[in-house]
Amino acid sequence: MQVLYCLGLRGRGVPVPKIAAKPVILTGKHNGRNPSLASVYRVLGADDED
Repeated sequence: MQVLYCLGLRGRGVPVPKIAAKPVILTGKHNGRNPSLASVYRVLGADDED
């Protein structure tokens, strides 16, 4: 997942459900799919803790 891209969108005030629809998983079992909403919340929440 393109974490910096997601963080940039979050900084602009884009709602998380719309953020989750934009990045695409590039490798692994779920190649070509969008990350789940929970995964995006987890990534954005982990950044807030730092």
